[in-house]
Amino acid sequence: MRDLPEDDVTGSRTGYGESKIQCLAEHFGLPVAVTVSQWKTVKGALSDSGKTWVMAWVTGNLKESHVNIFKLATIGLLLPTSTADCERGSSALKRIKTDNRATLSNKVLNSLLTVSIEGPSLVVFDFARAVEN
Repeated sequence: MRDLPEDDVTGSRTGYGESKIQCLAEHFGLPVAVTVSQWKTVKGALSDSGKTWVMAWVTGNLKESHVNIFKLATIGLLLPTSTADCERGSSALKRIKTDNRATLSNKVLNSLLTVSIEGPSLVVFDFARAVEN
């Protein structure tokens, strides 16, 4: 967590992230005071660590000792960190739903998008087998 600010005269590191942890705890229905307290102990241990180590430490060590921070960290690790999948879906939609295909039903459009995004590439696709079925 190299983004953690350096401790300075104002004590910016001391209160770092507490308002955000409080907001997350309220949103996910966790006890706020306990969660903020757990955050204070965890952030010191994580302050000078790389992201790979942090992920391993969070999943291995926090589950028992800092349950609420573990829950928030797990949610954070599950969230997508980029919009690449959304952009890939939008590109596939633009390729498939052309002016000539504007009247496709949602069911057919969904099927075509699924094959386009999740299916095998055209190089390895077995067209003969697809026609037989």
